[in-house]
Amino acid sequence: MKEAEKIVAIDHNPKATKFKNADFGIVGEYNDILPELIERVKSGFTFGITAKKA
Repeated sequence: MKEAEKIVAIDHNPKATKFKNADFGIVGEYNDILPELIERVKSGFTFGITAKKA
């Protein structure tokens, strides 16, 4: 995680400590949220990150 540009935390507990270190926090069950998040990323959602060129 140290080298990650953005950290997305998903937890059903809105007070979870992982949200303190995350750039984005989503409250809910990961097995409900993850499929929707994957579809959005596949369709172009970038979390505001521009891809680095190799």
